[in-house]
Amino acid sequence: MLSGTAHAAPPAVPTGPVVITNHAHTNYLIPDDTVGNNGTYLQVYYRADHPFSRAFQFEAVTGEDRVFHWKSARTGTCAEATGDAGTYVYMRNCTTKKAQWWRLSYISGTDRWVLSPYLEEGVAVTGTYGDDNVAPLRELPSRETATASQQWHFTPQ
Repeated sequence: MLSGTAHAAPPAVPTGPVVITNHAHTNYLIPDDTVGNNGTYLQVYYRADHPFSRAFQFEAVTGEDRVFHWKSARTGTCAEATGDAGTYVYMRNCTTKKAQWWRLSYISGTDRWVLSPYLEEGVAVTGTYGDDNVAPLRELPSRETATASQQWHFTPQ
């Protein structure tokens, strides 16, 4: 749990499909190919009236605390970290690789979450301003804090 204004127990991570909206820029994540096929990367987009798939879901990794497979609700592909700061998140066919494990950290006292790769917890998925822009992995300011661009809202669908 990252620091916030209160120290309540974190809520459960939603198990059904959600739209993931950036706290700083109010745009949301979609696959670049608008579907979520193997090999496409994640980007941010604003328009809510488009036909693109924008729902994701989280499945707990057995035996791990707050570690999830982050999947396209449409295609079932998994988000995969491809490196450290500056790299992109790609949708790939799901495997048991830890590159497809994501740690979800709750910002206490808010309704916001941080998405960090299990293998590189010092970075997080970061929203960028505008439409049709990549959402790269960027360094967290510290293990206890995240920038507003690294904080996301999960809206059930």
